[in-house]
Amino acid sequence: MEVAKHELKTAIKETQELLDGKEISRIMRINELEALKQKIDEVKRLKGISLDEAKYYLDEARKGLKEVEHYPIYNKDDKELIIIQIHERMEDVNKAKSLILKQKPN
Repeated sequence: MEVAKHELKTAIKETQELLDGKEISRIMRINELEALKQKIDEVKRLKGISLDEAKYYLDEARKGLKEVEHYPIYNKDDKELIIIQIHERMEDVNKAKSLILKQKPN
């Protein structure tokens, strides 16, 4: 009778250890899958991001800067034209920044 009780206790203990080990493994696997899901969601989000418009505005600002740098200034009108061009190119830069920052993850 004592031997049977001991065998039952041992079997229960071994089974509980197996269950505990499997439970820990299950929880770890769930955590791994959750982390993977977050990575997949991030990849999908990044694939959906298009920075083409921001690149366009930045390229326009660069072109405008080159024009302004090489534009000869002969009179007040030329100077005003340059200032207007600089302001317009700054608007392009600000648009590009705004579009880039909108894509920034929270």
